[in-house]
Amino acid sequence: MSKDVASALCYGLKMDTNDFNRGCTKFDVQMFDEVFEYADYEQVTYINQNQLELDDFKAFKAAINNTVTKDEFGFAYIPFQCPSTLVAIISDFLLSTKEVKISVVYSKLEDVVKFSIRSEDSSIHAGNLIRLALQDIGNGGGHPTMAGGIIYKKYLDEIDNLEDTVVSIFTEAYKKM
Repeated sequence: MSKDVASALCYGLKMDTNDFNRGCTKFDVQMFDEVFEYADYEQVTYINQNQLELDDFKAFKAAINNTVTKDEFGFAYIPFQCPSTLVAIISDFLLSTKEVKISVVYSKLEDVVKFSIRSEDSSIHAGNLIRLALQDIGNGGGHPTMAGGIIYKKYLDEIDNLEDTVVSIFTEAYKKM
């Protein structure tokens, strides 16, 4: 295995498990141990510490300015096109606040609205929550602690207030779980 591949795998394992704090299994740790031997860990550290660009702060600012909390939810709307990876990073960021147990971060793309969900509430499976919330207007799914989904374009024209609708569909889905 090349240094670059091993480094990429180390980084991927760190990100997917949120530094071994989210959904981490014994197998994840074993695989990290296996590839760590071949990796350039300085490169892994550099990639990990340099994920963002200055332009990304616009999305953080928008998310912070548009954050709404309800019960254990934190909802953050980014009202412009934002890369899916950045939406996920902001979802992790929102979940890091003490008051938020479930983060719902979303952004308009060209013809859909993209969601990234995180849950630290072990009784709420993020993948099931987003699937239930979007079942009539989009699609979603994922793992117990992290998930993603979209609202399809054909339903966006029917939504009067996107932010209110998102809060409503997720809190209603939550009540059904």
